[in-house]
Amino acid sequence: MNSNIAIENPTRVIIICEGAEECEYIKKLNELDVWSRSYRVRPINAKGINRIPEEYGQAFDADDSGGVIVVFCDTEVPPYKQFEFVCNGINELYGNDKAADSVVFFSNPSTMQIVASHFTAWNDGSSHLRTNKKADNAKLVFKLQKKNAPKNEYKAKGFQISSLYIGITKENFETMRRVIRNLSHDYNIIPSTNVNVLFDNLCQDDKSWIRLIHELFKWS
Repeated sequence: MNSNIAIENPTRVIIICEGAEECEYIKKLNELDVWSRSYRVRPINAKGINRIPEEYGQAFDADDSGGVIVVFCDTEVPPYKQFEFVCNGINELYGNDKAADSVVFFSNPSTMQIVASHFTAWNDGSSHLRTNKKADNAKLVFKLQKKNAPKNEYKAKGFQISSLYIGITKENFETMRRVIRNLSHDYNIIPSTNVNVLFDNLCQDDKSWIRLIHELFKWS
């Protein structure tokens, strides 16, 4: 990251995604045009949680746009060693033991928690996941959409992800935002997520949150 760049118009937001599910989800939201026009959001598939720090570092070194780079991932399973590996890697990159708190956005037990929240009433708890098992969570998402789950076991393949996300709309994006605001931000709790912070920022024109990150880590 070029630390001397001016941040007059920090519009580019790079999201380092754990895998295909996260990456395709962000692409779906891009297609729906849910973000403020102030941002240009680009997801990058890290192809595995353990590769996130490396991908983040490469994007950090290459980016001179004055925007921001964030992470979108699962917490994996207790005791969350893989998630903590990601956070520690980000902290080491910045030389700041609190850096990950500002740029790492998670969902516990699975990113599917966010997807399921598109298809439920805001306070009924029907979308709360208790496992990170892909097949079980996919069945719940199809059930919430009042659809029959495919006979073949869900393994997060491209066409399977597309069929799971097809019901996501601009309207139920707002439902999801209301639902996840009620979840804990403590990654040790199931279910929990802080992704609402990222989404709320991307839906507003005010770019001060990016400036605060730059100032916090002395990028400018």
